[in-house]
Amino acid sequence: DGQFTKNLAQSSDNQALIQSVIGIAGSFEMFCVAQNVETASDAEVLTTLGVDCLQGYHLGVPTLTPPWRQ
Repeated sequence: DGQFTKNLAQSSDNQALIQSVIGIAGSFEMFCVAQNVETASDAEVLTTLGVDCLQGYHLGVPTLTPPWRQ
């Protein structure tokens, strides 16, 4: 959930929660996506924790015409 990823680099509580969710997802062989990734520091923490996929403004803004479709 995006509310837990926002300012993640500064929140050890949210880091612990996300690490637990990643562990649970892994136990069930589920793909784990982090939403609302807004900063490089949050993206770094998420990748270090083992999230499978990131999405958010740090990686790209929503658009109807993505560059790969042109």
